[in-house]
Amino acid sequence: MIDVRKVQALLNEHPHLHRLGYGNPPGKQISDAARAELLTPPARVRIHAALHWIEANLAPATRYQSRPRSAYSWKHEMQRQTGLYVTVGEFAAAALLSHISVDTNFYNPLLHAVHVPAGSQP
Repeated sequence: MIDVRKVQALLNEHPHLHRLGYGNPPGKQISDAARAELLTPPARVRIHAALHWIEANLAPATRYQSRPRSAYSWKHEMQRQTGLYVTVGEFAAAALLSHISVDTNFYNPLLHAVHVPAGSQP
């Protein structure tokens, strides 16, 4: 499980991160409760699982390898492979903690990553 202090530091660094994504969806305001939910033990377990999957399955994309994919898209890829459910915000939190570049200018942050075959990363 990811340490609560690590998630709190991430929330401090990214004040628009919450369980559903990043920033406010059109016409809605995200509550402090949606942000605080990322600090709960179940959310931290899911963030840890997503971080593990990212580190095992994704590599930073070069400028020419691919277009960025949303956290929403990647979280579904993870769910298909593992059967584990994570929210977009939990996956985005894991991506922000990883080695992958994340564009947070979107409600569903974009990851500049490519999928790598199993066992090809050190």
